Amino acid sequence: MVTHDEVKTKWALPISRFEKSISCFAICGTTVIAASGEGALFSIDGGDSWADLPAGSTYSNIESLEPGGAYLFAGTSFSGVWRLPLTQVPKGKK
Repeated sequence: MVTHDEVKTKWALPISRFEKSISCFAICGTTVIAASGEGALFSIDGGDSWADLPAGSTYSNIESLEPGGAYLFAGTSFSGVWRLPLTQVPKGKK
């Protein structure tokens, strides 16, 4: 049996740049993308460090992320659906 304290010590808070909650995640190869009402961040090292997604600051109120075909699609609350070519999504090492 695993206790609450044992499980709690295995979690980390790697994303501290957003003041609001994260609304969604997407995985594109080895890159993790997190989004909220403030834009989108990416990590290529398993969440140890985060940076702004290229062109991500132009998207706001992101509610959903979905890679499909040659694009990463972002559904927003007030600005419709946006797409970013996957070639512009930074790639992590395999």
